[in-house]
Amino acid sequence: MPLTWRCTVVERARGLSRHQCGGPADNGTRLGGELIVRDRPAPCDGPRQTAMRTAEEAWGLRWVRSGPSSTYAETSSLTVDGERRYGLVVVAYWRSGDGDVDRQSVLRMTAPVTGANQLRRVADYLRDVLRRAPTTTRRSAGNPLRAPRTPR
Repeated sequence: MPLTWRCTVVERARGLSRHQCGGPADNGTRLGGELIVRDRPAPCDGPRQTAMRTAEEAWGLRWVRSGPSSTYAETSSLTVDGERRYGLVVVAYWRSGDGDVDRQSVLRMTAPVTGANQLRRVADYLRDVLRRAPTTTRRSAGNPLRAPRTPR
């Protein structure tokens, strides 16, 4: 997440972690939303992934495949509290260790339309990290989403 953003755990249960993340947009309004990480039982194959993705709220939009294990939906036509907003949802699947895919990540965020590129950068980073996630347990706490922050 960008350095100016804050993430707060809003729900933690066995197999589930839900965070509210966000920060200020250039025009002073807020941008952000939620990041959800869920355990998925094996086999987390194509048909199961499709069913899980279909259950996610995406404002009625059509999903677009963005890689072998991720899809997204985006719009610049949301209206929230009378304001036009950009909305982005990314659903990705990954391995927490050796073996089959067993995790689902959902990033669902909104921003002023002028903040769309900031959300796209966050989504691109998430997809890139998950796409390159090694299949061994040598990474930090088994979570590829915990990338070290680069010093300024």
